[in-house]
Amino acid sequence: GYATQVLVLAYSSAPSRDPRTAELKTKIQRAVRVIEDSQTITGGWGYEPKHASSHEGSVTVTVVQALRLARDTGFVVDKEVHDRGLKYLIDSQKRDGSFKYALMEDRSTPALTAAAITAMHGFGEYYSRSIRRGLEFISDPYRHPGELEWTFYGNYYAAQAFYRAGGRYWRDWEQRAVPWIVDSQIPAGHQMGYWDDRDQGNSPAPKGRAYSTAMSVLALSVPDGYLPLFQK
Repeated sequence: GYATQVLVLAYSSAPSRDPRTAELKTKIQRAVRVIEDSQTITGGWGYEPKHASSHEGSVTVTVVQALRLARDTGFVVDKEVHDRGLKYLIDSQKRDGSFKYALMEDRSTPALTAAAITAMHGFGEYYSRSIRRGLEFISDPYRHPGELEWTFYGNYYAAQAFYRAGGRYWRDWEQRAVPWIVDSQIPAGHQMGYWDDRDQGNSPAPKGRAYSTAMSVLALSVPDGYLPLFQK
């Protein structure tokens, strides 16, 4: 999912007459087909690129955003894949507004809910009741952005969810999360300016500097709108 997003962004800014652009186009077309073909019977996506029953929300959001970027750049995306994916997300929402990790698993978290809201944006849903309920669910937890599980991952998707919602949702997150992200940047000798989730006690499965830094920089860059993915 993430890799396809990067390829599409590279393609959208590549010179049209460069032979490498045509090669890039072919690879993106293949990536889109793989994503479509690996949609599970539930409508979501799992970790393996194959048509199976395993699925979960944190993979689904990455491929949904990849498909949205590809479609907006001119690639053909199957409408049935779109419709099944949107239904999957709607069906995974709980009564309290949160979104489940997977359809058959009741566990939900603020981070997964922020990701699900962002995935629904990828399907063109911005003002639905599901979106409003999800935003209300994550509004209170993200008043303490550094205390949540999956902190860097969650704030990356919360930034997108709240920014598109605007108003008090964005104001509240920006006033609390941006200072926390900036203050948690780690200097180390001459290697200044990285983040590391291994220093966060609330990260269940830490990934290290590269991952944490990428998520932090992307979260901070959302309101700048440099990437099509973040534009309203």
